[in-house]
Amino acid sequence: MMSGCDKPRLVRSSYSEKCQQFIELAGRFAVASDPDEIADLYQQLLQDLPRHLAEEEAPGGMFERVLEVAPDLAPEVEKLRGEHDALLRQLYEMTPHAPGSRAQRRLFLEGMYAHEFSEGQSLRDAFEGE
Repeated sequence: MMSGCDKPRLVRSSYSEKCQQFIELAGRFAVASDPDEIADLYQQLLQDLPRHLAEEEAPGGMFERVLEVAPDLAPEVEKLRGEHDALLRQLYEMTPHAPGSRAQRRLFLEGMYAHEFSEGQSLRDAFEGE
């Protein structure tokens, strides 16, 4: 059985693994040059990213966990929710047949990286003393 002390570490660890997976996926998408690889990575992002973001926002998800222990982070959580919308909009604006120029894909990567960094900071802030 997990102790109360282990729960914050598990939340951070699980988040860190998912974060790394999405940063790697977005990174491959940003630098790919083969049109088939770009299309495959784009489809993978279209499939996985909305689900990942929805899990963070769902009851019992990361945002709720952060707010349970640090309600003062509510403004930051709302900012992060808005970034979810912006990231999805940016992804959806690319088309399946031409999923953006390399510059557009790099901007998407930069946005993902900045967002995931901010989420990680919110987790650290929330569970700092746990």
